[in-house]
Amino acid sequence: TLLATAVSGSVNWYSNAVGGTPIFTGNAFNTPFLNASTTYYVEDAASICSPSNRIAVTATITPIPLINITNPLAICEGNSATLIASSDFGTINWYDSLTSTSTLFTGNSYQTPLLNQTTTYYIQARFNNCTSPRIPITVPVNSNPSVTDVSTFICENSAQVLNAEVNNATYLWSTGATTSNITINSSGNYSVIITNASNCSATKNFTISLVASPVIESVLVGLDNITILTTNSGDFEYSINGVTYYDSNIFPLDNGGLYNAYVREKNYCG
Repeated sequence: TLLATAVSGSVNWYSNAVGGTPIFTGNAFNTPFLNASTTYYVEDAASICSPSNRIAVTATITPIPLINITNPLAICEGNSATLIASSDFGTINWYDSLTSTSTLFTGNSYQTPLLNQTTTYYIQARFNNCTSPRIPITVPVNSNPSVTDVSTFICENSAQVLNAEVNNATYLWSTGATTSNITINSSGNYSVIITNASNCSATKNFTISLVASPVIESVLVGLDNITILTTNSGDFEYSINGVTYYDSNIFPLDNGGLYNAYVREKNYCG
């Protein structure tokens, strides 16, 4: 809206500096939609019979900034991304939604927080209170392999197979192996880095404890019971017939005869 006043109280508006007919008469002229700065001319409406000099009035148009974006590469979940945008003039503002009034960041390079899913941000350029439309910029986030740490045991003098349990991936074990599973024969801590087709990785940890096999030290035969003693301790169970096992290592002796002592670990280690 352009404003002008005259002594007579009425103003004629023209699109040319000389000649032509008025395009509007009045003090407030609403221009059509403009895409570039445009000059109009005004004169006192009472001076038509003896024209006065027309005065130029320019509607200065501030251009809307244009935005250029660099589409980001996909990242793995749990990582952040650096987003890049620029405009031909003005400043870049970053938002987390199309309608948000709260600015996340102002500048050409925005470092996202750690992301666990594909996320879209919106950028808008501002120059002299003129703003561009908001443009979406999406960060693709690929999933990491799904793993669960394992705590288990290995029996003394035996082997145990550890399995990554993720298919279609590559593997790097703490032992240096690159297969999906390994065979171990000692307790300790093991791990495997699993990398999927999206080049995203996760580490699966194994905590392996040693379960010792029982060793019979002696069998004490009393007047009315038998006691089985071991050289080591553990989660053992005992038998004097090799069929029925008990937590107690003491057996009542009701009848004489020949008995064999048996001890086994409850996880069947020995």
